[in-house]
Amino acid sequence: MKRVPISELTDIFLWEENRKVDKTGCVHVFGNIYEVPCELSGEKVKLRFDPFDLSVIQVWFDGKRFPDAIPLDLHRSVHKRVKTKPSESIQEIEPSPGEVNTGELSFFHLAEEKQREGWKSIPLTFAPKPDESRGDEDGN
Repeated sequence: MKRVPISELTDIFLWEENRKVDKTGCVHVFGNIYEVPCELSGEKVKLRFDPFDLSVIQVWFDGKRFPDAIPLDLHRSVHKRVKTKPSESIQEIEPSPGEVNTGELSFFHLAEEKQREGWKSIPLTFAPKPDESRGDEDGN
């Protein structure tokens, strides 16, 4: 079974919205204001984002990716349709070896952690050792 990198999974499940960039180089998304590159002023752009984390929004125009939108006024950190439980506390996941912890928590990191926990319950098996009695008759 082929493993798909977390970054590729994240890109597959991002939500998309089309917005027109105003003359000041800003877009409004779900009550938040984001700054995008000024050369996109007046253009209709595609925004791709994780509904669980509205602080990072990808900007696409004519099939090319531009620098991520910068949140100027972040009133809402998650999409309004995302159900959150206020009493539930979020645990911080320790980064995997070689992974940088940016302090962000995403669905895909949680899914990967759950998968790793599941692997711990599967016993580790090894291939049988070669039969030593099948060596040369000379002892070589």
